[in-house]
Amino acid sequence: PVSHILISHKHKNHIGNIWRFRRDYPDVIVVAGEQDSDAIEQGITNEICDFFPFPKKEDYIPEKVNLRVRDLDTFVAAGITFTVYEVPGHTDGSVFYQFEWEGKSVWLTGDVLNVEKDCSHAFLGWEGGMDYNRDLFYESVKRFSRFTGDIILPGHYELCMQNATSVFNDSYRIPLEEWRLPGIATE
Repeated sequence: PVSHILISHKHKNHIGNIWRFRRDYPDVIVVAGEQDSDAIEQGITNEICDFFPFPKKEDYIPEKVNLRVRDLDTFVAAGITFTVYEVPGHTDGSVFYQFEWEGKSVWLTGDVLNVEKDCSHAFLGWEGGMDYNRDLFYESVKRFSRFTGDIILPGHYELCMQNATSVFNDSYRIPLEEWRLPGIATE
């Protein structure tokens, strides 16, 4: 049985089926970042990105968030202790969930941090949302580029089943090379 649904952020392609889980598992606990919870519960269209490029196959059904989490909160689901890390920028309330499994540090990173094939390097989430904030995203990248771990399970693309630390470290390359933030010499 499903006891918890861990929501990484409020975009419709990550929250659109909460109602189905709640229908099948009425006691399920929905966990989401504090800053994204109101949009999930109220179905705020411009914040959940219920528009192009997301196909509108069916209307979003708002659902209650049972557990609103903040940075460094912990909770237990299925006998596993999860730690929450706020990583705003992709959305205001984007979060990572970290847990230990068989001696490995596992990270659920949603759309904030994605991984290329063979864990070769990182790439960051979509920049097209109404609430995308590059300044906040940059601060989040600076933070998580120092994280350590073994496994990254993102919301899309490839899984990284080894040496997640190198992907976290590589993430800082993106704002330096692609965003041209201060830190690259202008000469």
